[in-house]
Amino acid sequence: YGGDLSVVTQVLQSLAHKARQRMFTMASHEEKEDLATSLVEATLKIGSNLLEDSQMMAWSDLEPVERAQLGSSLVLAIQENSFFLADSVNIEKNVIMMEENLLTSVRIMRAKELHDQEFFSRNGHVELTIPSESLIENSENGAVRLVFFHYNNLDHVLPSSTNGIKFLNSHIASASLSKGHATLLSSPLTATFQHLEGEGMANPSCVWWDYVTRTWSEEGCWVLETNASQTSCQCDHLGNFAVLMEESSMVAAPHSVEVNSPSTSTVVIAAVVSIVICVVTIAARVTAPPPPAAATTAQQR
Repeated sequence: YGGDLSVVTQVLQSLAHKARQRMFTMASHEEKEDLATSLVEATLKIGSNLLEDSQMMAWSDLEPVERAQLGSSLVLAIQENSFFLADSVNIEKNVIMMEENLLTSVRIMRAKELHDQEFFSRNGHVELTIPSESLIENSENGAVRLVFFHYNNLDHVLPSSTNGIKFLNSHIASASLSKGHATLLSSPLTATFQHLEGEGMANPSCVWWDYVTRTWSEEGCWVLETNASQTSCQCDHLGNFAVLMEESSMVAAPHSVEVNSPSTSTVVIAAVVSIVICVVTIAARVTAPPPPAAATTAQQR
């Protein structure tokens, strides 16, 4: 099962590069944006499918180190394809796309008179706020291209603990600029996470996912305030954020994966097959020869 996930993730990673190559052959901005929008929609659908409950057996089939590597690759592939859309839009726009396990907001804004940017997801109770001055300082050619994400079930994929003591106790959310994943901020962002487990958990740590070490890191992040139900963090850089907490009593780890149904393998295989078909369809469109020059209308969800 894990090998199938690896193949799909590798294909997703190559799509943005191939799409950028094809974009150079397109004459109109509308045509470029239409391709980018279709690519992101399909990528989010595939990514959401890979995060379905029915896929957790496939993820658990991987060794922890391999799962961390593949999980990192999946997040990077999803974000890189979203950056492709952000770079393809030349007007102010906020493109919101939602799947069962993924929510994204791709924002293209003028740096002039920019306000603080807020991202809120009711599913998972995640809220991010980035001060305008930090975004303006990182603008390019007078524009800010910002991408937010909220992931459901990604906390089951990336390692839930880095030291065997603290465990993930929140969903994972991210904020990135198309110029880079871990942009430094002069004024910190604020991230508030609802706890997945309210009882028996204590001593929260605000963390971000380090793509290099493939572990959770506290560097540059700190707890602003916390209570039994949620924790507010501040960080001096962008990235993928979450909250780790300790078990204050002898309770089971909150993110263990249980497989009891004998039909689970059938569900996993069927899901992977459908995902592969979808990936092949996207790849065919991205790599197909460009059609004759003609004005197309960008579709916006």
